[in-house]
Amino acid sequence: MNIFSEDILEYKNPIELAQEWLKWQQENCGMNYANSMSISTCDSLGRPSSRIVLLKEITPEGFVFFSNYNSRKGQELAKNPYIAANFYWDANFKQIKIHGIAQKTTRQENVDYWITRPRESQISQFVSQQSQPVDSRATLEKLYKDAEKKLENKNVPCPEHWGGYLIKPYEIEFWIGREYRFHDRYLFSRNEAENWLGQRLFP
Repeated sequence: MNIFSEDILEYKNPIELAQEWLKWQQENCGMNYANSMSISTCDSLGRPSSRIVLLKEITPEGFVFFSNYNSRKGQELAKNPYIAANFYWDANFKQIKIHGIAQKTTRQENVDYWITRPRESQISQFVSQQSQPVDSRATLEKLYKDAEKKLENKNVPCPEHWGGYLIKPYEIEFWIGREYRFHDRYLFSRNEAENWLGQRLFP
């Protein structure tokens, strides 16, 4: 099956197709961060905010990334769990757009991933008050060095405010760039019976 043609519509589960697309990008395009994605959240007034994060994994349920729960994105998702995510690979003009609902991963899942991270990254997350003001780079460096000294010969504990989100999609669109801006678009939407329905869209 050609994953970049109308064969796309034969897929029963677009999450599996997204996994195939990502795998292809990683194996064929020599990209360091093929798993980088833009995610957008909204505040209580509906004002959007976007940022790039790294996808940790794709599971049968959806797309997982990790962050600080006290960050802006974390605070916004706590009030409004609807989220949009976007992968764009400029090297071959392809894109995946996702709309879904974000839910926190379990504490055990968070700890299991935390212990696999480099110690330097653990300390960075341990001291960071993400999205809060800080007066200088020197302050950041001091916080890091103080924690490094305090935790010498100790495991860096996983903060309660750090963990993952699972994006459970209800809509996934696959976009393939073509000449003359006559692009291919394939949209999968999940119905009330939890089945996926695929269709081609005008560019």
